[in-house]
Amino acid sequence: MADNLDKSKLLSPSDVVGIAWALTGFFATKDIETTEIAAEAKKGLDYLKELAKNAGEQENLYVIKATGSLNAAMRTLNTIYKGRVLNIEENDNLRKENLENIKQGLQFGNNAKDIMKSLPTMAIASGTGTITLTQLMQSWNLPDWAPWLIGLGTAGIGYFINLGFVRWGARQRQGVFIKQDYERDMFYQHYLTRVRTALINLYNDIARIHESIFQKHYPVGSSENAASVVDGILKGNQMTMCEFVHKHFDSRIITPNLWVLCETGGKAAETCKYWEK
Repeated sequence: MADNLDKSKLLSPSDVVGIAWALTGFFATKDIETTEIAAEAKKGLDYLKELAKNAGEQENLYVIKATGSLNAAMRTLNTIYKGRVLNIEENDNLRKENLENIKQGLQFGNNAKDIMKSLPTMAIASGTGTITLTQLMQSWNLPDWAPWLIGLGTAGIGYFINLGFVRWGARQRQGVFIKQDYERDMFYQHYLTRVRTALINLYNDIARIHESIFQKHYPVGSSENAASVVDGILKGNQMTMCEFVHKHFDSRIITPNLWVLCETGGKAAETCKYWEK
């Protein structure tokens, strides 16, 4: 190359990775703040592309190829993001289905209460027609208070049957929401893992493009590499769940009161009675 430069003065591999991560803000179209960040990143990239046109043959070629690699990476990142959205939608559908099943169970309990409550007045088939339980008991010459006692008893039984279903429903609903929260955390962690791989590949692609054009690796500090750059960018987005959350979730020992410790992790999680020394 006629310019004979040692490195790009406009765009480093880490810069490209940072721009790529910022541009993912365009995927979240309902989040104004992230789309504004993405718009600023695009504006900056467009400005660099214009500068490169007048910065020499090497620089211009490098920025063109780096931009092409960036665009390819954005397609991959978009696919990853859509996969995460699909996972969340499917998770929502499963939650709605589970809640509907719980609702039907509660309705069954309520119906059972009503049936028990009305049992003394229900018609019973007999050889002479139909007769209620109360009338049948009266024909046995039982005390006058006996039908009332039976009525109270059946109503009480119905009440406790319904109460059992209500408590069961409350536990089931709590379990559904904890499970959904846990699964969403897993989907998000899976999303970050795939994003990390895509950004590391992008960094390495840009480094190879730089070397092919400038005949040298882009000079970086001794501690910088693709993984360290990407991990630095994604560090604030990583999950902080307790290290034992998967084991304890499978063991079904996580309760609504404990879930906040499970999800936030850190020192607070060490106060949990199930923390493993």
